[in-house]
Amino acid sequence: MKPRGGVASLLAQSNDKSDESFDKLEKLTPNPPKLEGEVFSYLSLSISTNLGVHLNGNFSLTSARRGIFQSKSDLPRKDSDKNVKQNLYILYDVLPDLHVKLLDYVVKKHENKEANFLPYIMNNLWPNTKDVTMNFFKNYGLNVIKKLGNDIHRIFWTEADDGQFISLKDARIFRNEEKIIVDILVSSGISAVMLEEDKIKQLNEIIESGESEFPYKPVSGESICEDLQLKISSIPSFKREDMIVDKYTHDDLFKLLEFILQDKNSYEILSELPLVPLSNGLVGKFGEVYYVGHEFLDLFPDIGPSKFVSAGLLANLSIIFKDDYFSKKANIKKFNASAVLDLLDSVLKPPSNMLVRPDISNPLIQNGNSLFSLFDILVKLKVRFTDMTFPESAHEDIKKCVNECTAINIINSLERACLPSTMERLFEKLSSSECEKFRTFIKDELKTLIAHEQSQRGFMEILRSLPIWPIHSSENKFIDATTGDLPPRKLPFFSFHKKTNFYRCDHESDFNALTKLGVTPMDTLEYLKGIVKQVVDESDHSDEDEFEPSQAYVIFLQRVLLLRDREIEKYLGPKEIIPNKPLSDFAHVDTLYDMSVPVLRSIFHDTDKYFLPPELQNNPVCLEALKRMGLISTAKGIPLPERNNLFQKDALLTSLLDKLTVEPDDDYHDATFIVGEERKIIRANRYVLSAASKKFEEKFRDNINEIEIEFHQDVFKVFLQLLYGQTFKDATIPILSTASDFKTEHEFKTHYLSFLIDLLKLTVSYEVKPLRNKVEDAIMEGEYVNIRDLYRIIECLKDFDVEQRLKGFFEEHIRSYRNPINKQLRKNAVTVKEKSEISKISQKLQPYLQNK
Repeated sequence: MKPRGGVASLLAQSNDKSDESFDKLEKLTPNPPKLEGEVFSYLSLSISTNLGVHLNGNFSLTSARRGIFQSKSDLPRKDSDKNVKQNLYILYDVLPDLHVKLLDYVVKKHENKEANFLPYIMNNLWPNTKDVTMNFFKNYGLNVIKKLGNDIHRIFWTEADDGQFISLKDARIFRNEEKIIVDILVSSGISAVMLEEDKIKQLNEIIESGESEFPYKPVSGESICEDLQLKISSIPSFKREDMIVDKYTHDDLFKLLEFILQDKNSYEILSELPLVPLSNGLVGKFGEVYYVGHEFLDLFPDIGPSKFVSAGLLANLSIIFKDDYFSKKANIKKFNASAVLDLLDSVLKPPSNMLVRPDISNPLIQNGNSLFSLFDILVKLKVRFTDMTFPESAHEDIKKCVNECTAINIINSLERACLPSTMERLFEKLSSSECEKFRTFIKDELKTLIAHEQSQRGFMEILRSLPIWPIHSSENKFIDATTGDLPPRKLPFFSFHKKTNFYRCDHESDFNALTKLGVTPMDTLEYLKGIVKQVVDESDHSDEDEFEPSQAYVIFLQRVLLLRDREIEKYLGPKEIIPNKPLSDFAHVDTLYDMSVPVLRSIFHDTDKYFLPPELQNNPVCLEALKRMGLISTAKGIPLPERNNLFQKDALLTSLLDKLTVEPDDDYHDATFIVGEERKIIRANRYVLSAASKKFEEKFRDNINEIEIEFHQDVFKVFLQLLYGQTFKDATIPILSTASDFKTEHEFKTHYLSFLIDLLKLTVSYEVKPLRNKVEDAIMEGEYVNIRDLYRIIECLKDFDVEQRLKGFFEEHIRSYRNPINKQLRKNAVTVKEKSEISKISQKLQPYLQNK
């Protein structure tokens, strides 16, 4: 008996008992109560599994249907028992595959936005075994999880990239208690996932069992550093709690550092990560020199806060930061005599060596050292500083000649410094790193600066005129906040042009700052229209630009399709902008094919230029979007002709079938066949054959006991087994099992078609109509589209398509695949023989290719 099974769960519930209530999922209440989970063998066995799903299988049962094993304790001990082995096979091999298939099904429903199934997937469908008491059901749960390790199964939800399901291999899994770490990593673009402790325990149990191929790797400080190194530009900012923050505080940073630094292997790869909490409330980069010893801050009131590690370090972090090994690797130094000399050298640097005349219309900035990290940059920008102070008794006009060192006064000073030239000329003196430092200063002070517009009209125009915003250009150029374009938030930047006017937002704070300064992000569709124009409009091309498909373009297009925006899909559908798999050309989507369809792979087995890049082909959301846009995936609307479902089983004898195939016994066989070129002797029972075929009955009535068969013995053996009552599926297993002997799928498919055509000829010759219908169905279900295969099928129609079923089907079938068939016919033939063959095939197919 062939093992069979099923896995079921309660997907939704409704108080409305009418059939109509289940037509649309949104009418129902999703995420119903979790099932306890029972075992069935067609009927309930009253066995509770606590797995959250019902399991059904054709188990061999114990007496009184009380169970599928003799013992409720550990695994069954009667390993030699055939029934036990079958039950274990169903439980450990058949049902876990179905459980995974159920998970994939519900994930797809969530991605299609039929309902919110996130809690359902991880709570109801995850094979949690914490409440399972029987070991064989615990092992079932672990087997399901092992199968989820395959890349194609995406059931782990991450909020990264606007939320998506990812595979176990791509997931960085954390406990629920580590939520803040997950949030930080997600903000950095890392696919972090939260799971309950017991689920993580299951993953670890599989690893500990020695499953070397299982892709799960527990996260570590080292692995997180490696991920962050790839996302440095996306790491969010952290500020002290008493400062203005968008999202994350130093306390949040401490928790991330606690996790990372518990792994000493991480010390080697901390460099450049902006995760050093500083006493000024901001963060510094690992690798730069900072000092531990906040008690000495008062000695350096101006520069100290930006050079000393935060005094708020947690006790365990403080121990690590003072550790000699960590200090050596991270460049975090203890405060000592050497540190004093280093800091004094910076503090004693003179702010100016010029004498200036006090000017009330162009005030000096007092105490520039309070902005020590920007001091050199501001001096380059002609901001004038002084360390002079005036007593309270000084004349008011004198006092107005020196302003306090604030962000507002700095901006006003820059406006005066650029005259009579422009801000652009003034900022030409700055390097890229200096522009970045000044831009960071502006972003940190932006709320105060914007609010000042209320008391100083025109102040925002000065702010917008600062050329500190980088753009995507080969020229490494910076522009102001009025002349550039801002890409939409939902999509990354992409352009075929090397020089653009699009702002480069390396950090989310850049994007937010530009929008606060009045820059409006482009509409997503308009943004895409610009990129499409670059592809299709040759007048938009320049010599230095590259307008070939690239990996970067494929990734960008993937992000576009993940939006699931039907308006965008409708616009892109007719455009020649989809890259083919080898990235050699752009194509219309309706000229490309779904590689997952075997018949299409067979057509183009010798080329991949008509298929999609793997990033689009293997992403279910992208693939569905491309199908909506016109991707060719199957011949639509072509039903198979009605089938005559007659069966032979009432006329055949099971015992004789065994004697024919399993243990040939000539005592029961009185008909002899000499088969094929090998003249193989095969014997069978005349009574069985006469009951199955009138032609055989006629031959045997004429006392013909030895019959020659021109077909190959493999074909004739299958024919006999079908006459004896074996199902078509079981009888053809020996033929199908030879697929691995062929170099390509196409070669095997051609071989299998030859087998089917020969089998069809036998069923027609011996007038076995029910079997003939079965063979015709198999030929139609093969969806043959290779021109040589089609030629062979049409060649046999004249003599062997008794009821014209095949002709009717292939007339529609060939017309529906007209384009790929014509492409094969137009393919250049090399030799005279090939040209003659193509010509002959073309003549045969032309009547079918013409429109009715």
